[in-house]
Amino acid sequence: MKKIKYLSLIMILTLVLTGCGTSTETSGKDSKNDDKPIAVNPPSETGYTGVKKIVYLDPTNLNKKCTEENSVSKDETKGGCMKWYAYKEDNDTYTMILDHNTKDLINWITEIDYLEAGGTEEEFESSNNNKGPITANNQLKEDTENWDKSLNARLIKASEIREIVGCTTNNCYFETKSTNSPDIPSKQAKYGWLIDRTAVNCKEDYGCLNNATTKGDEYWTDTASGLGGAFYVSKNDLGALGSYSVCSDCWYGIRPVITVQKKVLEFVEE
Repeated sequence: MKKIKYLSLIMILTLVLTGCGTSTETSGKDSKNDDKPIAVNPPSETGYTGVKKIVYLDPTNLNKKCTEENSVSKDETKGGCMKWYAYKEDNDTYTMILDHNTKDLINWITEIDYLEAGGTEEEFESSNNNKGPITANNQLKEDTENWDKSLNARLIKASEIREIVGCTTNNCYFETKSTNSPDIPSKQAKYGWLIDRTAVNCKEDYGCLNNATTKGDEYWTDTASGLGGAFYVSKNDLGALGSYSVCSDCWYGIRPVITVQKKVLEFVEE
């Protein structure tokens, strides 16, 4: 009798330890798409020219289910589910830019950062840009410090803007709806996503896809210009790229670019 009792206890312990006979497991099929950022095709509207996918993703948690409904595009939002425009891809990845600024007003480089990098006051006052976007990159690092490091957050390059809009000159242009250009037909910008949320009146006056929520601003590239300044993405008139001086009172926004593995995304047809 004791032997039978011991055998029964052993069988029960085996069932508990192995999980057999329980109903608490979740099948791989059921959990496959529960926790993935969503990627959808862009609408056919002209304002999405050059966009390969619209992605909803939380850069602090790549295993989080993000959709249009739970994503936030408010100015200076830095975490949680957000909206991204994928403009470049290869077999495994998308390169994409956020639809709003994580910081609206920041210098490309301040005088303090320029001097600490070995420059002189005279050089800075003459808009010397030879130290690079130290201040802007420091702000980017602060804004993205909690993001997944595999995303390699960075500023967009002027060469990428030129490639997107198909130009080879320093000053690239694309069609915008601009009150500053009365001879231009009133219509949505062909690349409205590039200038998305760069002003509170951006949609009405410049053809952006959406207005900024509080103030918004145009945003820096990582690229120095040949005029003693730096390139930024411009919403004015027909501009895609503008060049602004490097100075203490020269401010534009920070808009991160990331590279994400396609395998972390769920692709949804709409």
